[in-house]
Amino acid sequence: MNRERQIRKIGEKILLGNVEYQIKNVIGFGGSSIVYRAVYRDELNRDSFHQVLIKELFPFSWKGEVWRDEEGCIVTDDRGIELMQDARESFLQGNQANLELLLKDPEQISGNLNSFEAYGTCYSVLTVHGGQSLEQLLEEGKYTSLAAAADVMLKLLDALECFHKENILHLDISPDNILVLKRQALLIDYNSTWKMDAEQSDCFFFSEKEGYSAPEIYLRDYDGIGPQTDLYSVCAVFFRMVTGRKLDMEEVMGKGLRRSFPKSLKIFQDEPVTASFKTVEILTKGLNIIGSMRYQSIDALRQDILELIRRIEGKGISASAIWENSRTQRMAWKQKDGAYLSRNILMEDPKMGGEVLSEQECFRQLCDGACILLKGTGGMGKTQYLYRLWGEGVKRYHPQAPVLIYIPLEDYQQTQGASEYIRHFILRNLKFSEETNSMEDALHELNHLFAAAGKKSPKILLLLDGLNEAGSQRQNLLREIEELGQYDGVGILVSDRTDSVKQYGLSDFRTASLMPLTEKTVVEELDRFRLECPKEKKLRELLSNPMMLYLYRSASMMSVENGGKELWKTPENLEELVDFYIENLQRLQKRRDSGDESRQLLHDYLLEHLLPAIARELEKRKKTILSMEELYILASRDYKNMKSKLFGLAFPKYMGKSRLILGGISNDREWFDYAVSEQLIGQMNLMEQTAEGNFGLIHDNFTGYFADKWADNQKIWQQYHRKYVIKRAAIGVMVLFLLAGGGAAAFRIWGPSDRTISEADRKEIGNVTRSLNSNAGCWNGIMKAQYKILETADQESVYDNTPEGREALLSAIDSGEKKVTSYYNEFFRMPYSEGAGERSYNYLDTAVDIFPGLSKETLSRVYMEPDVQKTNVMLCMDYLKKALCEEDSEMFYSDIDDRKNLLKAYRQYLDGASEYYYLIYNEIYIGMDDEKTQADLKEQVVQTMSCFPPEGMKWSLGEKTETELKDLMLKVTETDDSDMKIAQLNMAKYRFPVREMEWPF
Repeated sequence: MNRERQIRKIGEKILLGNVEYQIKNVIGFGGSSIVYRAVYRDELNRDSFHQVLIKELFPFSWKGEVWRDEEGCIVTDDRGIELMQDARESFLQGNQANLELLLKDPEQISGNLNSFEAYGTCYSVLTVHGGQSLEQLLEEGKYTSLAAAADVMLKLLDALECFHKENILHLDISPDNILVLKRQALLIDYNSTWKMDAEQSDCFFFSEKEGYSAPEIYLRDYDGIGPQTDLYSVCAVFFRMVTGRKLDMEEVMGKGLRRSFPKSLKIFQDEPVTASFKTVEILTKGLNIIGSMRYQSIDALRQDILELIRRIEGKGISASAIWENSRTQRMAWKQKDGAYLSRNILMEDPKMGGEVLSEQECFRQLCDGACILLKGTGGMGKTQYLYRLWGEGVKRYHPQAPVLIYIPLEDYQQTQGASEYIRHFILRNLKFSEETNSMEDALHELNHLFAAAGKKSPKILLLLDGLNEAGSQRQNLLREIEELGQYDGVGILVSDRTDSVKQYGLSDFRTASLMPLTEKTVVEELDRFRLECPKEKKLRELLSNPMMLYLYRSASMMSVENGGKELWKTPENLEELVDFYIENLQRLQKRRDSGDESRQLLHDYLLEHLLPAIARELEKRKKTILSMEELYILASRDYKNMKSKLFGLAFPKYMGKSRLILGGISNDREWFDYAVSEQLIGQMNLMEQTAEGNFGLIHDNFTGYFADKWADNQKIWQQYHRKYVIKRAAIGVMVLFLLAGGGAAAFRIWGPSDRTISEADRKEIGNVTRSLNSNAGCWNGIMKAQYKILETADQESVYDNTPEGREALLSAIDSGEKKVTSYYNEFFRMPYSEGAGERSYNYLDTAVDIFPGLSKETLSRVYMEPDVQKTNVMLCMDYLKKALCEEDSEMFYSDIDDRKNLLKAYRQYLDGASEYYYLIYNEIYIGMDDEKTQADLKEQVVQTMSCFPPEGMKWSLGEKTETELKDLMLKVTETDDSDMKIAQLNMAKYRFPVREMEWPF
């Protein structure tokens, strides 16, 4: 008689509960049971079969106390009765735990998990939709991403929780025992489970699986077996998914485990650094050789896995998320010119005189929560020092290391004195978790993080660059800096040209300054580029300023490349040094463009006219940056002037040469992109774009130099312009005298004005209103197409994610894309709008001349709107497809609440954009101070904008005063609780491509 454990044969048929099953293969076995894959015939469609899993209770016995007889029944002798009874009890416990899990998601079960007594033992039959063992999936190369591995971990913990809630340990967790379904996992207990609060018999069979079983299993340490034993095995499965191999017990000993996770691990590539770190942290804790040092509960491990997923997705307001975002920004932002040259720092002390610190000592003070005002003249390297600290802070991640955040303050001057600017800057690139429902919630979480800094979370160091560039309305900014400085775990380093701010703010900040470069450092830096140190003492002293050393070094190298051997003169101050630098840059550019007249003219024009005009605008506005809109308007005016006859007369060098300079450029938008983005920023490195999308010169010290050039150009321009105006006026006077008689004509020319509008001007204004009408028609068509999509989306089939709903929405979006393109193309074929209003722009000066109350900036914004909205909605429609229609998209949302809220966020944006656009038209209406013109505008535009005014607005064109309009504009676009800010927050939450979109404010 053969008493070895015999597996049922392939093809064998067994009868369980009046259903005949045919064994197809064995999928696994352990100490207590064997699991088969089997099929049974459909009752109606006799040619069809259903697949099932059948688990057979058949404990393994070393001495042959339990065996299968010739009829296939499980039998025992007297010695095996207790073994069989213990195994049976454990078998039923495991069934109960899995049944509880399956009932949570009955859609995945086409039949019940059912248990039967037959053939002298117990059987469980489970019918599931699909599903493979994790072992098979790993062998097929599945779950190779960290996100996928973390998702399996959550499913595995949910499955194990059903055992632990019943006070049962599984003790046999490994990839071959895990059945992965669509939305959950099942644990197949091949071996007997362990009842935590019951005494186990001596015949209990432990499964020892190399790479997965905890040390206490091998050691038969019954007192050490507990929930942490199962969680060890769960983490060992995670180790397998992360490394691609089984855990070696020697790795668990000592500190060897951390060496198992090199940065080169494939699964860590392209993952956030903090996520990789968290993975290692989870595994080193979960696989600790000492049970008490591991995770003690499923929930503790689950919380860490959820934190890992948040880090992978970049979600949450946490120190790790801020560090990751700071690192991303540091890698993306262009490094300022010139390598940083190390120096000591003078920490001023009114009583003691001063203390000289090394950079490392200064950094340690910041880590201790110090608040320091770093002063220094322009070019002393304050920005470079902050950049250096920032770069060192994001080189490597550690949960206890300080989190450094670099914030340039130059963009603050465009905010009109906004509150909580620093906090909003930190939050703007963070993806909020599902629990964060508003900006108020986000700010509360951030403040909580500041309060916990240095205690429950790492210290936070704020590097605030350029307080002197923040503009004059900075009271709220100073207040915020002082508030943040009150947190014990927050260190602040803010740079400024002087410490004069301490007369009225930052009084608790210590004052420090970067010390000048030593002569030795200057000599070594010049020698590095094979340049001799100048003999003139004044120049050597000048070069102790790092930026001046950089300009001198760069200009000297350009001079050598230009064929020069000696300086044309010795610069004695900053202005002369900048002049030397720009002149050599222009000469070098000509040399590089040799043989290409068009390129030579282009670069001369940029340096002699466009850049001076930009510098003048900065000087006039008393700012160091211009918004994209401000710079675009300036470039558009420049584009028009360059092609004018008068410009050629004033500057004969360019007479008739605009065709060479412009080449294939056909409109002002292309000129803006080519001249500013490609040449001044990309090619010549004389301008830069800030983090907020504003534009400034690469060095503030260049502003005065180029503004002076603009003044020189203006003198020349005005001479020719005056001649031109006098000539036209003389002709006009002569014509009037001839037509109407000298005296009467003279009275009309020089006498009091009755503010009447001539017929010629009426014609021009008619062109403007018709142009506005065509613009509004295009914009209205684009927006109506979006609202039509939302109408289609507002139905249960879309919210419930049915195939019919997805198909209907996809069809509506495709139709919307075609309509938007059609409206847009039609707009650009209109006779009064060419190239985003190129011909319309020709009417702007006329309109502003006739109606001084009109803002050319506002008119320009109107002409830009169809372009802005077309770009925005095309991006959003593409995203809506992925998020709501394409199930295989990573962005797809299946949850009904998410789908509703996503569409709600988009409607909020459309409503805000609509109200904004309508407010601009009201500004234009007020500025056209003429009843007939206003009536024409109202009649044309209101008819065209058929679905406006927006819902909830109980007024139309002309019903609000200028002051009221400004208040409404703030409410719609600029305050923290404005419609557009809330829409932007909600769209960011649902991953709309907001960073790629040009918001219309």
